[in-house]
Amino acid sequence: MKDDYETEEKKQAAADVLFQYSRFVMACIGNQVRPCDLRLHLMKEISGMQTSLKKRESSQISRFSRCNG
Repeated sequence: MKDDYETEEKKQAAADVLFQYSRFVMACIGNQVRPCDLRLHLMKEISGMQTSLKKRESSQISRFSRCNG
């Protein structure tokens, strides 16, 4: 009985991790950023440091428009 409970607990923990990771991946896709850039952005935001994710996005957009403009 205890083994069944531990197995179910491990399954639930694995499902929770997978759900959180899929949300992270969808955020990367939606913001069109690399996972490492989003992780760094989140760590800086949590620690109160200035973040440059949005600035980097806008500079990439302006470079793209200059090349194609």
